[in-house]
Amino acid sequence: SASDMAQEENPRERPGFVCPAPVARSDREGWWTCAVVDPKARRIPGLLARHPDFAPTEISPGTWAADGRGAESEEAKVVWSGKVVTTMHRSLTLSGRVTDAEGNPIAGARLDHEPGSFRPRHAETDREGWFAFDGLAAGDFDFIVTAPGFAQEYFTADVEAGTQPVELRLKAGGVLRVRLVDENGDPVPDARVAWTGPGGMYLPGINWSASSGPDGRVEWTSAPPDRGLNLCASKPPDFAISRGILVKSTSFNCAGHSRSGAGSPTPEPGS
Repeated sequence: SASDMAQEENPRERPGFVCPAPVARSDREGWWTCAVVDPKARRIPGLLARHPDFAPTEISPGTWAADGRGAESEEAKVVWSGKVVTTMHRSLTLSGRVTDAEGNPIAGARLDHEPGSFRPRHAETDREGWFAFDGLAAGDFDFIVTAPGFAQEYFTADVEAGTQPVELRLKAGGVLRVRLVDENGDPVPDARVAWTGPGGMYLPGINWSASSGPDGRVEWTSAPPDRGLNLCASKPPDFAISRGILVKSTSFNCAGHSRSGAGSPTPEPGS
């Protein structure tokens, strides 16, 4: 037997291709033919149309080829007949500026869209704090913003034609310090530590992982301040994964000095 621990994998494990697999190209009239799908398959694979000037568009994603009684669905009949028509829309751009609480630009901030998926997108701010995501479809677009010294934030923007640049303000980050040790209390170097949801559950609004140093220690300066965080730690094949490690970051004041508050506990032996 096997269990699905996809929520702790990055990218998460799911049936399908490891990476995008080109299977067809449209002709001058826009028609295409794909000859790699098993006609006896119960499910037609998800297809994605891409073009530099248009937003990526799904073509009959996951249409069932047959119902539970073996009867072919109406959607499947349209696909197999070669009469399916997909309308692509011109791509849009989301731009904006990342600043601190006083409005000063933050250079080198990283913006990640669905970092745990097989189609991640990322952008970085320039010296003036500006960024841009190109080739987007209309609708909600979510992303995570991370910059050293500032708390990681999760944002959602409504992308549509004529969307104005957005301004994203980051707050001062907290410091998270953990140390990984084995059952004898000795440090565990080169182990992976990741921020997760409760019990290791995947959550779309968080994205952080790091490797422990020679002394087993890890430090993160972009943690949400004064907040309980769930971590998981692993170092295969030497150690089993440890989940549900609850810690708390320490906040900083304006002068950059930590103020009083709960520190970050050391994970239990074996982490």
